[in-house]
Amino acid sequence: MDHHTTPKRKPHPRSVEAFCQRWGFCRATFYNQAKLGLMPDVIRVGSRVVISEAAEAAWAERSTKRSAA
Repeated sequence: MDHHTTPKRKPHPRSVEAFCQRWGFCRATFYNQAKLGLMPDVIRVGSRVVISEAAEAAWAERSTKRSAA
């Protein structure tokens, strides 16, 4: 019996800057759209603002559905 398991990958939250670079828009657009509830949920740790992989994936899913409608 083979008991090999895939090691769990550590979550890698992304900064707002990195998120914007990845998706091709500026931080001002991010924050303007966030005010409208159109960006992923963020996690605030002190002065740092990050986006979890799960929040980014959920946002991408919502955005894809919204643009297809």
